[in-house]
Amino acid sequence: MATGAPDYFKRILLYGLHHGEATPLACNSAGWLLAAVEELVDTLFYDDFEADLTRWLTGGSGTGHAATIDTTRSRSGALSCKLVPGSTSGYQSYIYHAEPLQDNQRWGFEFYWYTEDVPEKVLIYIDYRDGSQHYEFFFRWLSSDQSLWITDSGGAWVQVGTNAGVSDIWYTWNRMKLVLDFSLKSYVRAIFNEQTIDLSSYSVAASGAASDKAVNFEIINEHNDASQPVIYVDDCRITIDEP
Repeated sequence: MATGAPDYFKRILLYGLHHGEATPLACNSAGWLLAAVEELVDTLFYDDFEADLTRWLTGGSGTGHAATIDTTRSRSGALSCKLVPGSTSGYQSYIYHAEPLQDNQRWGFEFYWYTEDVPEKVLIYIDYRDGSQHYEFFFRWLSSDQSLWITDSGGAWVQVGTNAGVSDIWYTWNRMKLVLDFSLKSYVRAIFNEQTIDLSSYSVAASGAASDKAVNFEIINEHNDASQPVIYVDDCRITIDEP
């Protein structure tokens, strides 16, 4: 069941945001305000992996790729999802979850991950299908220079962030979130730990025909050699009514 603040309350707060009302809420810093309003979104899907992987499909490429429930590390509860990329060409492991389309225009996709290794890339991939076309959105962390990337309307990778360092000190979990506006086929913002990046100037083009109506949320661990660096994934969330 979706949860959140009453709809009329959210509408009042968002009206003040979009129309420049001089309310106490609208007068605070942009970062605090965004964090406050984010608490009011509705959760469509949440998984902390305390049971199994039956709410996800799994896949990968290369020998020995795996996605399993694991007790080694956890952000909440006792379990998480362990992603091991394959040791041969492709070097990937991923999980994905699909939801039918809702009336809401802005969706958020979020998860936390932890590693004691150095995976080459950790990605969010969203496949949005509106009944006639499908659209692909990516948000990628790259370990080589600790940079953040998305794909643009031409399908090219565009760097949108730097200094996105990760740490295994005190078992630190990294937050990745991507907010999209499906009505505009555009990005809204991305979050990586303490960084919030405005992506509203970026949109995507249709990738091809698709008759179904659904949204697919995929989390990918990708590497570039046979060493199979592991990441642990926890607290995955899909939200609607995003600001």
